[in-house]
Amino acid sequence: MVEGLKLELLSPNLVLLIDEILTNQNICKYLYYDDKNPLGRSTIADTSGLLLTKIYPYPFSSAIIDECTQLRIYYPDGEFDSTGVIEQSLVLFDIICHKNLWLINDGTNSLIRPYEIMKELANLFKPSLGTVGKLKFKRFNHLFVNDKFDCIRLMAEMMTIGG
Repeated sequence: MVEGLKLELLSPNLVLLIDEILTNQNICKYLYYDDKNPLGRSTIADTSGLLLTKIYPYPFSSAIIDECTQLRIYYPDGEFDSTGVIEQSLVLFDIICHKNLWLINDGTNSLIRPYEIMKELANLFKPSLGTVGKLKFKRFNHLFVNDKFDCIRLMAEMMTIGG
């Protein structure tokens, strides 16, 4: 049965999402390698090193000055029902990419790095994931961050199961 998100699952569910992302070599390569063909590069042996260097559980800080791509996963807000359960569980995936790193290729075709990351995220979370349940991707939008960075924000409802 699908129900609201219990407060005690906020932290573990976000960690589950991040851990699942760290299992996806394509996402990790898009974040780690800043060159034109990141998928052509070698496998990243220890993806846990991307946590808090490329993948963060909180919103973007515009203090970043290096050319890079980052993924930010967080809950933007929440509303409790009368029993203390969070009714709407929205998760944001902010794909922040330096403007010089948007255009990439797969060895044959030109591609856009943030949209490739978005595609990988949508495919990664098609099946249910533990107490997270199923993510229902609702929409995305393009956000201006500053003169050096832009962001693709992917929004998903967390269809929590049990807990």
